[in-house]
Amino acid sequence: IGDLAAACVVIALAATDRLLNAAFFEAAGWGTEPIGVVNVIVMCVGALAIATSTWENIRSVRRG
Repeated sequence: IGDLAAACVVIALAATDRLLNAAFFEAAGWGTEPIGVVNVIVMCVGALAIATSTWENIRSVRRG
């Protein structure tokens, strides 16, 4: 359950643009364009983590 909660929090932060600090990207000279791409990647990885955890739990219940 901890994995699911952590993934949900990270997805929520990425979806609301609160995961990455735009000031850091600007100070590094990268601009703010990569933030959207990174947020999408983080949300996809989080969804994959949720799906994997769910699948493992279903599999363990079926095996008894």
